[in-house]
Amino acid sequence: MYDARIDHEAGRWSGEARIPHAWLPPDPYRVNAFAMHGVGDQRRYLLWEPLTGIAAPDFHQPLDFPRFDWRS
Repeated sequence: MYDARIDHEAGRWSGEARIPHAWLPPDPYRVNAFAMHGVGDQRRYLLWEPLTGIAAPDFHQPLDFPRFDWRS
């Protein structure tokens, strides 16, 4: 299931996806969430969990994401 919502007035987008557990690869799972706001020198990066040893946020390095236990 996938659902997306666009609020044109507020200039926001949000979405939700539900994936059956059977479609996921075996443990260990690694998860992080990123948000980027602004342009150029004003751009800010927000992360759910900071990535250690990396100077700038990089969502292309999933092996550096923290482990996630979907059962908790």
